[in-house]
Amino acid sequence: MAGLEAGPGRQIRRSVLWLLRVGVGVLFIIAGAMKLRDIAGFIVVVHHYKLLPGRLVGPVAVYLPWLEIIGGLAVCCVRRSRGPVLVLTLLMAIFLATILVAWARGLDIACGCFGSGAEHIRYPFLVLRDVGILSILVMLLVTPAEK
Repeated sequence: MAGLEAGPGRQIRRSVLWLLRVGVGVLFIIAGAMKLRDIAGFIVVVHHYKLLPGRLVGPVAVYLPWLEIIGGLAVCCVRRSRGPVLVLTLLMAIFLATILVAWARGLDIACGCFGSGAEHIRYPFLVLRDVGILSILVMLLVTPAEK
């Protein structure tokens, strides 16, 4: 069994982990960039969730896309550090909780996940998607870094 870890199995594992890191990193970069394209619209989306005091809606809506972009870049580029993966894991947990709270409150609003588009939330799909992304991030977080 030790031979498998040193041979092709190890390379496949490394390749899969790399693909997952880059995939999730690019996903966050795209999501952040799409929010920045219409920051005024994204401020409205954040307001519609009715989770933040009015004075925090603007700053959160302005800084969140940058956190997503920088976190996504760091996850793509910093292979051995768990810090960027931890940041995106916490962000994804917050996003999932936000979706669950909006669903429980019966809100019919635009998601805002990839900008301020007019799409309305399809809660079951979003919960499954967010759980999937969160699962990948948790796996990346707990998987020991290769040397």
